[in-house]
Amino acid sequence: TVLFTYSENDATRPSTMIVLHNQTSYPAFANRALEAAVNSSIPDLYRYETKNETYTFDQTKERREERLREREKLRIVVEQEGKEMRTVGYFAYQSERQNQAL
Repeated sequence: TVLFTYSENDATRPSTMIVLHNQTSYPAFANRALEAAVNSSIPDLYRYETKNETYTFDQTKERREERLREREKLRIVVEQEGKEMRTVGYFAYQSERQNQAL
């Protein structure tokens, strides 16, 4: 069962998070899967958490987590029903917020 609690025009981030949720359940494959996702479809992912690991990704000066305002951060949580599996992705949502203001 997949449940989205909000809607957006571009479902790339949530869809990729669902795929990563399954791929990162295999620790040997997790780093490779995350790097591929960051280098292709979700370059604005700056942190990813599983039950046992936290992965951080190269952050430009403008996108450092401590420089982002709360409204410029997007957190997507994926949980698997019936399993104690939860993954959290943190995204820089800065450019979308700036575009909305224009």
